[in-house]
Amino acid sequence: SELIHKSIMQDMTEGVMTIGLDGVITYVNPAAATILGMTAQNLSGKKFIHCFFEYPENDAFNQTVLDAVYDSATTHRNVVAYYSGTGFRQLHVTTSYLHDDVGAKVGVIVVLSDISELTELRDAVKAMQRIQQLNNQLELRNKLLNETFGRFLSDEIVRQLLDTPDGLMLGGKKRTLTIMMSDLRGFTAMSEQMEPQALIAMLNHYLGAMTEVIQKYNGTIIEFIGDGILAVFGAPLASDHHASDAVAAAVAM
Repeated sequence: SELIHKSIMQDMTEGVMTIGLDGVITYVNPAAATILGMTAQNLSGKKFIHCFFEYPENDAFNQTVLDAVYDSATTHRNVVAYYSGTGFRQLHVTTSYLHDDVGAKVGVIVVLSDISELTELRDAVKAMQRIQQLNNQLELRNKLLNETFGRFLSDEIVRQLLDTPDGLMLGGKKRTLTIMMSDLRGFTAMSEQMEPQALIAMLNHYLGAMTEVIQKYNGTIIEFIGDGILAVFGAPLASDHHASDAVAAAVAM
């Protein structure tokens, strides 16, 4: 029975370590020694505090083991960082009181699992989820900008604003532009004879058609003033032929 017990302990992938009530480590299986970055010979028969209190990074690990001594009625489970002297690992630690055949408390048993790879995978998944969230926010922002500015700017101008880091930077630049203003001849007299709903429908149709023409020639609409349109050519996209673009747009309008 004892041989079978030892064989099972030797072959376990989980680490098992037992500590007597005097604080001396009484047993360490090979898996525990590997996980802890030590050898069974260097641990067995040594005081727990002499083996694991060297690095302050292991305070959480040590506290988890000590919790089993302070609270003998509970099995303690915790995920803690463990520093072996050469690197960090994430360990799942289960601790409880160890009893003999008649139920007397003889020490503490510690069961260890190295979950570093699982933690890295979890962190990678979290990172991917965060990246996806940021991408979704960026896509939503770009969609909003497109829908907002796309009504007044050409696709090329909107694309430059979104692609250039300082595209939306506040401030000003001195540049030679061509300015164009247009309005509807006789609009005032026309508006006095039309119902409000019909007038708005006509304006929406008219301004929509004019916007398409202006955008086609890379113009930027600054303002709608009733039936009037104020547009510039040569900004924010610089152009060497902004004047001819403006004339072409005016003719097309």
